[in-house]
Amino acid sequence: MPLRIFALSHEPRTGTVVRMRRHLFLPLAFLAALLLSGCGADVVFTLDNPTDRPLAVTIDGEMHNLAPRTGEKLALAPGRHRLSAPDTGTVLFMVYTKGAGGIINPTLRPYVVIQEIYATDDAAAEHFKPFRKTIALDGVEFEGPFSVSSELFIEKAWQFDVHQPMPDSISVDAGRKGNIQGKVYTAEDFVAHFERNTDSVGRYERERRPAAAAPFAPKPPVVPDALGSDKWDTAFEPLRLLARRYLAAETADEQLAIRQENFDATMTFIEATAGLASKQSPEVNLRRQDLHKAVMEIFGHSALYLGKE
Repeated sequence: MPLRIFALSHEPRTGTVVRMRRHLFLPLAFLAALLLSGCGADVVFTLDNPTDRPLAVTIDGEMHNLAPRTGEKLALAPGRHRLSAPDTGTVLFMVYTKGAGGIINPTLRPYVVIQEIYATDDAAAEHFKPFRKTIALDGVEFEGPFSVSSELFIEKAWQFDVHQPMPDSISVDAGRKGNIQGKVYTAEDFVAHFERNTDSVGRYERERRPAAAAPFAPKPPVVPDALGSDKWDTAFEPLRLLARRYLAAETADEQLAIRQENFDATMTFIEATAGLASKQSPEVNLRRQDLHKAVMEIFGHSALYLGKE
């Protein structure tokens, strides 16, 4: 069932800003955003407990006691860390400097990100048309600008955190008529938000079919193998090697240095492979795109699971 777009009146510009009202999306797809930010070396996460029971989590020997449905801001230095929680056991993970942060999710519960339109009026809101996407929670489908994750580390792709309310309006520079902002919800809060705005209260409880929780068995990240040995693969090999080094880098200086090397190597790779795609089949080009994406994504994480202790 689609979300309503609320009919909200236009608010004229005043001074140098225009206030934008929030217009709930029609069911459109999640607009992904890779957010790499931050000034210092430490990366800020939200250690979260979405359950109705207290949760004790140990990180690097320090106990964090989280009350039900609460979270705690946590700044972690680049390098190796150790986490222990009931649902994960003791695991090792790496933090990477300048990351956007996100949620540390020791209960492995699902979180949903919604992207919503802020616009001066409904006509302006109509210009924002992300693609549709369907997610499922306990077998119940929801269509809209949504993404869902139950990973131990959920990379930040939102402006408003899990315990931060989404405002009804924002202010931006005069002349702009719209903006897209993201908010992350626990699964329970997302369902309540969705049902409230679609006149479908109670649908989730009627239709849900919970499945048994899968065992926690993530795999440490690996750099994929090369596809072959032609000119493209030869040019791409330095990027693979840099990604492998980056996964093991334990200091902010080392991580930043490798990222700069990766930037330079990427420019060289683009120059060396210009025009090669036109000489290959669509299938080969697609495999190459997938390989390039998998390697480049390694550089976009704030934290990665290394394995169980």
